[in-house]
Amino acid sequence: RNLLGSAFKVGERVLIAELLQVDLDPYRQQVLVDKGTLSGVFVGQPVLDANAVMGQVERANPLTSTVLLITDARHSLPVKVNRNGLRSIATGSGLIDQLNLLHVPKKADIRVGDLLVTSGLGGTYPPGYPVARVTEVSIEPGKRFATVT
Repeated sequence: RNLLGSAFKVGERVLIAELLQVDLDPYRQQVLVDKGTLSGVFVGQPVLDANAVMGQVERANPLTSTVLLITDARHSLPVKVNRNGLRSIATGSGLIDQLNLLHVPKKADIRVGDLLVTSGLGGTYPPGYPVARVTEVSIEPGKRFATVT
């Protein structure tokens, strides 16, 4: 419900679902929602909450669907830095509040506080939706890439 009044634009077709269950397995980040194929849900469909991208439908049954959260270690999505357009891949860390950016060059212009948004590449997520904020950039000698969280 908050999504409809949010600052970012959603497409014409919006389906509002409520959480039925949160998976408590420490190795999986997924939730069950109260909408399924009878409501038009399909596997691979992007899922948003009022603040940002939340995940992607992994399984769709007639009345319910399982959503793989972007923080799950099995999930990755293409993102870009909103400030300068730098592109990367955000991968789930398995922790509920952390993503990692892969293969970011040490000299890349990325800073703590940068907003990451969906890039639109791959066709799953429309471009421009908020994903996360950079909380840490670490450059270690001897490593080829920066560590970005």
